[in-house]
Amino acid sequence: ESLRDLLSPAGWKRIYDDLARGAALAFDTSDLDGDNLKLEDFLRPDILLGFLASAGRYPLAAFVKAPVQFGTFAAVVVAGGFALDQAALDADVAIAAGDTSPAVAALSAALIAIDVVFPIVAGRLLLVAFLEERNVRLARSITEAGERSRGNVVAVLGALHVNGVARLLKDPATYPAGKAGTWWSDDLMGSAPGSK
Repeated sequence: ESLRDLLSPAGWKRIYDDLARGAALAFDTSDLDGDNLKLEDFLRPDILLGFLASAGRYPLAAFVKAPVQFGTFAAVVVAGGFALDQAALDADVAIAAGDTSPAVAALSAALIAIDVVFPIVAGRLLLVAFLEERNVRLARSITEAGERSRGNVVAVLGALHVNGVARLLKDPATYPAGKAGTWWSDDLMGSAPGSK
């Protein structure tokens, strides 16, 4: 969907809206009455170290859960990275040698497009699909644990999930129907806290 959206002004607007909504989930604290992490909290050394640990922990968890799929994905990413590096090197050498052929110009344009498109698609995927979906699942789990224990519940969350989960727990209507992330299914929205 992100690749299709890159081809139209309305699509760019949808991408912007998704990225802004995803960033607001993690960093906008205006509606949380002090029960939140502020932007400066994310800059603390212990939080930054946790982000670095997550960079290794998440791929490892994906490998443990789905080794074949993760291995295939990793192989494609590594091979693609090597191929793109070689293509960029070839284009640089050709340009330095004075080659202004259409093939070199097309290669350079394709590499620039990849440099622009990849962060947009990856950012949308991470902020919208993974962050929003995981926030709903975490809030649902916390709510269900509270209902089972009929007491206090302690939840350990990743820093980027704290504000979004807090928002859902305070007001489950934060994600009304039709405001689900790009990749959510209806059954996931039906499982949001307070939607039963």
